[in-house]
Amino acid sequence: MNSTAPTALCTDAAVRVRAADRTEISIGSTSPFLRVVEPRGRIGPADTRRWFRRNADGLVALLREHAAVLIRGFGIDSPRRFEQALAEVKPLHAMSTYLMLEPGRETLPGTRTVWCTNRNIRTGGGLALTGFHTENYYSPQVPSFVAFACLSRPWLGGETAVVRMDRVFAQLDADLQERLRDGPFLASVIAVEEAARRQRLSPAVLRQRLDAWGLPRVERDGIDYLATFKPAVIEHPADGRPSLLANVSAEVPGLDAFIGRRLQPHFSRRRWAIHRKLWRSSRCRRALSWLTDPRGSLCRARASVPPAAPARGETSQPLAARLARAFVHRIDVEQLAEAMMHHCVAVRWRRGDVLLFDNFRTTHAGMPGFGPRELAVQMYDPAIIRAHDTRVARVPPP
Repeated sequence: MNSTAPTALCTDAAVRVRAADRTEISIGSTSPFLRVVEPRGRIGPADTRRWFRRNADGLVALLREHAAVLIRGFGIDSPRRFEQALAEVKPLHAMSTYLMLEPGRETLPGTRTVWCTNRNIRTGGGLALTGFHTENYYSPQVPSFVAFACLSRPWLGGETAVVRMDRVFAQLDADLQERLRDGPFLASVIAVEEAARRQRLSPAVLRQRLDAWGLPRVERDGIDYLATFKPAVIEHPADGRPSLLANVSAEVPGLDAFIGRRLQPHFSRRRWAIHRKLWRSSRCRRALSWLTDPRGSLCRARASVPPAAPARGETSQPLAARLARAFVHRIDVEQLAEAMMHHCVAVRWRRGDVLLFDNFRTTHAGMPGFGPRELAVQMYDPAIIRAHDTRVARVPPP
């Protein structure tokens, strides 16, 4: 477990690069891919920025090779330090905006490119698994890379689980692979007027950009909608390797139930007794959820009520099949869950950690827990994945 990764970072005597060990991951795959970068001694803010500047290419090479890198021990414990340190990694271009801005995601004070995960919904460290997803799956613009910084760790659990979706896809049956390739699938639909309001653009300017990027618009009942269609399988821009890209927990019915049963042994200790009791009682779970996360509970409650008519720019009328169409049999969902757990690591957070991962090779989720948990996020190199093109198209931010 302490093998050294073959990258340029190994020539830097001030740091070491190694595989994650069992004290750093609560759930470990049989072939863990996560690499840890840590200094051999104390390092101050100025030295941290200097190190990132000097080792930017090596860090990106490590990320491309292993898909996820945990940067630990550099004391990146504030949004400003997070932004300053990662700004030195010049091969990555941080996103200060994107299409489509989601409700509840805002930049943090004093920064341009550091975002809260979501102010409306708790994204980990709560009562349940938050769901495995590709970052910005429901948005036309998807970041190529994502970084989380731990500003406050929870008292219990609250890890971030990361899954290698290229390896997951390779492990699926050929029939399911073929059905997943038979896209595109509908990801989201939103009125252009509402989209323009979120982006603080005029509808005319937004329409011009959508047309320039080749994003389809559809008309329903006299309303112009932006419809986001995506293939479920993409070719990775670095090596062409196929990878599954989706908000799988939300789009594949029953997946989280299979994953939950697979994870049960990890929550067998006494410290998880309250969680286990609540998981058995949906009434208790809902009540405590309203007490501990009232804003997120309200958002989820509103989302669970189908509107009689399109609300806030959303349309309830289906325009095309969603990803669930590919999962014909119960065994299809079960094999996806098994493959995901086979290629999953869950990072135990420490304050000052940064987790950097490839958004086109991985999916991630917040694990259950208890206590304060605050993560900040940066996203890099926006791309558009068009409906009938499995290749990734890099685009400038809107």
